[in-house]
Amino acid sequence: MIKKGILRFGLPLMAWGALFYPSLANMVGVWGQSKTYEHCYLIIPICIWLLWQKKDQLHQVSITTARLPAILLIFPLTLWVIGKVTNIAFFEHVAAITSLQLIIWSLIGTPATKNTLFVLCYLWFLIPFGEELVPFLQQITSDMSVFLIRLFGVPIYREGFYLTVPRGQFEVAEACSGIRFLIASLALGTLFSHVFFQKQWKFWSFVIFSFIFPIIANGLRVFGIIMIGNFIDMKYASGVDHLVYGWLFFSFITVCTFFIAYAMRDKALTTPPPTAVDTPTTPLQSRHVAQVHGIIILLIVIAYGWASVSAKTVVPDAVVVPAILPNNFHLISESPWKIHFPHADHTVMAIANNGTSEYFTAQYFKGRENAELISSINKFYSEDNWTLSQKRTVAVNQHEAQELSLVNTRGQYRTVIFWYRINQHYSANPLKIKLWELYYRLSRRPVISELEAFSSVYLNADDLNQSIAQSAMQPL
Repeated sequence: MIKKGILRFGLPLMAWGALFYPSLANMVGVWGQSKTYEHCYLIIPICIWLLWQKKDQLHQVSITTARLPAILLIFPLTLWVIGKVTNIAFFEHVAAITSLQLIIWSLIGTPATKNTLFVLCYLWFLIPFGEELVPFLQQITSDMSVFLIRLFGVPIYREGFYLTVPRGQFEVAEACSGIRFLIASLALGTLFSHVFFQKQWKFWSFVIFSFIFPIIANGLRVFGIIMIGNFIDMKYASGVDHLVYGWLFFSFITVCTFFIAYAMRDKALTTPPPTAVDTPTTPLQSRHVAQVHGIIILLIVIAYGWASVSAKTVVPDAVVVPAILPNNFHLISESPWKIHFPHADHTVMAIANNGTSEYFTAQYFKGRENAELISSINKFYSEDNWTLSQKRTVAVNQHEAQELSLVNTRGQYRTVIFWYRINQHYSANPLKIKLWELYYRLSRRPVISELEAFSSVYLNADDLNQSIAQSAMQPL
């Protein structure tokens, strides 16, 4: 039995691991770097436990092969190549897990896959996702907190994500958004739905509930912290106590979710066990396994070769990448703006001669690893000093740009206007920039990408926009 398993699964899974090892290592690294994804370490043990619970049933199911999922590998492998070429780790992670699911399906056949469908789908929770929801969750948490505080008659002033009550000021920071509660609760809620519910409408209703419940609960948590700080003492609403409230509240959410699912559980259905199917190895079956192996290995080799060629950067001549500076600006070495693009090939920081605005550009043209125009490590402002109040899309010199309105704890405002350029294409939309980058990478053409940004604490958004429009750009 073990020998048959090694022959059936060994080579395809080795090829899968060899291709996706860097992507998987990056994925596990994200788990370790962010508390939001610590629950991912539990997903594989949970899947093993679920399979163990169904071991008797699985022994009765015939193991066959399926060519369709092997052919469908084309799609996740293409997504992986796109992720490699454009350095979008999320695409690589999705491709790695989806490819594993399809490979297992192709090697055990459709009947066995139907019996393990939930376990295979549950592997998607290995993928770190959801960080893009943080601003949305911050907004909802702030709205809920302000509504509840005013409902209790407490005066409150809101500026962006800063909430000020008579006894002090609070910031609904990223850590307060509830993203940690949300993703973990969704994973556990989906598991509870599978364990306790057999009716599909109950299953999906509880999955939706496990997504909504932690959002509401987190708004109540932040409201409680603000009320404690306002009526008892600010020290109880900050520091270690704040973290304790968070962990206790997460435990409370988990326990509540479990008992709600348990109370609503479906009665166990008594169904006769499936009839045992004898599946001896035959020359025909061996030929089918070999065909599936051949398809999987061939597609993985093609994906590896395609990515190796496309991801190799075509470096342009540095002469065609001049540093530019607006008229009436002069260079400076640092700024309280604290814009940060750490892996750029060339950066310029400047300030207007009259001191009313600042200018920053970051250029990428050498194709170095981790040197990306669109990256989570690039920051348009110091998140320790500023919080986002509003953002909108504007037009600057007939090009699309993004406008950020920032505010700090002292009530000071800062406006940031920026846009991206990749070769001759301008946009403030990261997706458009990534698509253009993909086009140039796959067509083996040089890529020159750049960020241009202006900022001011003295000019409002309209005046800064007008100032930018009147600033002619010239090479240094």
